[in-house]
Amino acid sequence: MKLSELYTDWLLALHNSTSPHTYRMYKKRVGDLIKALEVLGAETVEDLQGQTGKELLYHALQKHSPSVVEQSLAAWSNFRDFVEAVKGITLPSIPRRNLPKPKEKKPKPISREELRKLLDYLKEKDKEAYLAALLMAYAGLRASEVLSLSKFSFQREGNRLIVRVKGKGGKERVVPLPAGVSREIEENLNLFPLFKWSSSPYYRLYRKLRQAGKRVGIADFHPHRLRHTFGTELARRGVRPEVIRTLMGHSNLNTTAGYIGIADEELFEAVERLEFKGL
Repeated sequence: MKLSELYTDWLLALHNSTSPHTYRMYKKRVGDLIKALEVLGAETVEDLQGQTGKELLYHALQKHSPSVVEQSLAAWSNFRDFVEAVKGITLPSIPRRNLPKPKEKKPKPISREELRKLLDYLKEKDKEAYLAALLMAYAGLRASEVLSLSKFSFQREGNRLIVRVKGKGGKERVVPLPAGVSREIEENLNLFPLFKWSSSPYYRLYRKLRQAGKRVGIADFHPHRLRHTFGTELARRGVRPEVIRTLMGHSNLNTTAGYIGIADEELFEAVERLEFKGL
């Protein structure tokens, strides 16, 4: 099967599952990789099998800048996941080896006052976008994770809810919600899945949050900054890095908790340090 055919199918799926910026970037990076592979004589899945495929991918990237390499690695990983999940075909990963590495990017949280303004605006103007923003800012969920939730993803534990999230790579984690956020979600469970009537829910949510951020005066706002805010505020409140990593889905919940001794109580205590309505 030709790589170009898989690429076309992947773009159709990608359009509805990621932000406009990420879509454009992934489209270009994988498209450029496939063109480079064709120049090297690899046009089909069969041409990439075994160690030869990895060598060709490495060769296609080794002269690029660190930022292009990093973007290409992420884009190719997404493409590989799609091809394996939908087509049942395993493509090789790109060997990291001596490929140039970019400088580490720092999170860009928004301030407590900016978050308060954003939530107040959304609560009045758009309930679905408001609920999404709550889950991103107070549970650290990615936009794609928020949109994958149904009302059955939430479960009551005492005076609050927990939410079961399927993150990157299909890894599942459990995130407790602060009591105040739990009440807001529970009162609106009938709205989940959010934006279910939209043909492009990710685009719809992304646009609504971007527009709201601009309306309340948050400079250079994009939805992922809400997730940055969650992690940053937990760190400011003295939550252990291992707990933050577990809550944000940077590793599997059960595996991480087993190795570093995170008790369920510690996860609940961590999120309760985030005071609802502006952290």
